[in-house]
Amino acid sequence: MFKRTPATTAAIVEGRIEQMRVAVPLVRGNVHIVVNGVSVFGAFENAADIRTLQGLQQQGVPVRVGVLDGPQSLRHFSWLSAAQGPGIPPRYYVDLRRRAWRSIGIGTALAAALIAGCFLLDLGSFVQVLMLVVALTVALFALILAGCSLYGLWDNRLHRPAILQSEAGYRQQQGRPVSPGAAASSAASALQADKQRLGEPQFSERLIADASPEILHVHGVLTSLTHEARPGTRHRPSSGVYRFQVGRHPYALHVGEDLGNVQPFLAEGDRVELAAYAGEIPGAGPHRLVYGLRNCEDDRVYVCHRHFRGAHTRIGPVGVGLSQRVPMLALLGSLLLVTWLVVVGFLHFGGSPQEHADLPELAAFLFAILLFVWACFAVPLLYLDTRWRLGRPTRRQRILERIYRTLDLGTPFAPKVRIEEV
Repeated sequence: MFKRTPATTAAIVEGRIEQMRVAVPLVRGNVHIVVNGVSVFGAFENAADIRTLQGLQQQGVPVRVGVLDGPQSLRHFSWLSAAQGPGIPPRYYVDLRRRAWRSIGIGTALAAALIAGCFLLDLGSFVQVLMLVVALTVALFALILAGCSLYGLWDNRLHRPAILQSEAGYRQQQGRPVSPGAAASSAASALQADKQRLGEPQFSERLIADASPEILHVHGVLTSLTHEARPGTRHRPSSGVYRFQVGRHPYALHVGEDLGNVQPFLAEGDRVELAAYAGEIPGAGPHRLVYGLRNCEDDRVYVCHRHFRGAHTRIGPVGVGLSQRVPMLALLGSLLLVTWLVVVGFLHFGGSPQEHADLPELAAFLFAILLFVWACFAVPLLYLDTRWRLGRPTRRQRILERIYRTLDLGTPFAPKVRIEEV
């Protein structure tokens, strides 16, 4: 049976903004605030909204925040009203739906026009073949963008009752003052959190040398945080590098930044716990390579896999995390299926009568080849996972188990907390 996704509900939190973190890079507009002890995550397209939150926090103004309680206990920002000063209205469901349909229409129309133009080419010259390749590439990107908008539309439709309930709450709560009891409770919880932070050790470091490679287990405060985006090329996918310093050493956290990848939430001054490679990598500079990181500010945990698919395989864990495998194989299968449909459709509409007679055999042969390509990725993963479950892990699987033990995450097959694989 399929596991049902927990329903999203709307809620309201009152109090003062006790803590505010703005994730790096700032251009993404990802913000984490704590209101009366409740963590709320938000993504803002307008930088003025972030400045509004910062001003409300600095002035200690009581606020009322509408949130959407999603799965994994993550609360997402919906709207804000303040006792003094400006508020932040919600992004209305009707506007989001209109924007999504517009993107879907533009992407689909562009792809349809390009594909129709491809059937008009007779492929009699190299220029026309080149035009065909370019047109199909642009059409594919247009369909991908339309698909992303369609997914956003479906996701909003799935959570429509909670979104509309939150919008109604915003209209009802406008002009109503924040209760003094909530503000006082918020101030008390903020004072208690500050005392707890001051009582915690600022830095500790421990070397784990029970096996190879040696792992450095570090607790400390993250400083000098920067982000470097590395756009994808024909030979490598898009990626990003977070560089920062904890204690005496600089570190580098490599993450994938393609469509659908998890984006870590890191801000200057965060308290973190990390597991890193204790040795030095030739040509990588002074930065130590991070295996996994727990952000103590929001208890989110990130384990690196993507960077180790083609680099540092001798000292790295498995290149594809357990929760990354099904989406990766599904995406690969979808791309291969689309390729098969495009080729078969092109041969059907643009081929000669003789080619039409041979089309069923050719289509079956091409499908078998593409299925074999997909199996070349799926079967090795299934085989290695089966060996792992039977107690015969590979070297890279043992490294991943050591990373989980270092950060006290349980095991890869039974983690104690939610793991975000990057």
